[in-house]
Amino acid sequence: MVSALIQTGEVNLTRWIPYIPWFGQYAQSKQRRMQRWLHNARINIHGQKATLRERLYKPLIQAALADWEDDCIYLSLDTSLFWDKYCLVRLVVVHRGRALPVVWRVMEHPSATVAFKDYREMRPTCHPTFTFRG
Repeated sequence: MVSALIQTGEVNLTRWIPYIPWFGQYAQSKQRRMQRWLHNARINIHGQKATLRERLYKPLIQAALADWEDDCIYLSLDTSLFWDKYCLVRLVVVHRGRALPVVWRVMEHPSATVAFKDYREMRPTCHPTFTFRG
């Protein structure tokens, strides 16, 4: 459903239909599937103040960082390009060869190379004790 939203750029369910994988026999099956997705309690469609990041992801990151044993935390920018049109920029903590996302943003951008001015706003939303060099 999310990929259909991105591909169409519209919040119009009928426009999403060609982009949703479906193996059922009846059109009602696809309609029921979309209704279940829209009524999922974990999806915030009404813009309430408690976002998924605040309810789920923030406590998870805080718990992981609370017992951090290393003296230094390495942050990195990770980019992914989708359909040569959208760039996912993630600010990640690098730990044991893994990239743990802290902040992310999707922007309409034709390249995975992103200028500082394009991702500058991601810095203040990061943990206040993180210091940035450069």
